[in-house]
Amino acid sequence: MDQKIIDEVIFRKADDKDLTNLYRLEIKCFREDAYPPQLLLFYMRFPKNFFILAEKIPEKIIIGYIIGIIEGGETGHIISICVDPGFRRRGIGSRLMIMAEKYFVEERVCISKLEVRVDNEEAMKMYKKLGYDIVDILKRYYKDGGDAYLMIKKLC
Repeated sequence: MDQKIIDEVIFRKADDKDLTNLYRLEIKCFREDAYPPQLLLFYMRFPKNFFILAEKIPEKIIIGYIIGIIEGGETGHIISICVDPGFRRRGIGSRLMIMAEKYFVEERVCISKLEVRVDNEEAMKMYKKLGYDIVDILKRYYKDGGDAYLMIKKLC
């Protein structure tokens, strides 16, 4: 994927050298639900992955990322999306989501799914604005016993 520059943010594919800074952001965004570095590395190397980060320039600070994979050749799964709290509400999350959806369509995948905490109203608002619908509740989905909504969007 080519780098794209939008409003002093570069969107580019994550690679192994980004792991330390990605993990710092992961902890900042998700605290107790943070993925360990080994899992982030696994997704970076996963076949048919979409692991794009948002990097603030010229500082080269990672301020967001999205992980998407294709499951069974037919469903795009947004595994995780994270935007630094100090950079939220600037369209970065929406841009990352749109880029992932475009990737799924290019790979001939017409359904995108994701999970979101039932109390994460800010994220749900963004997902609904992007066309995602709640289709199920996943009881005790998170480590702390919290529930998640399963949200789906038809892409084509």
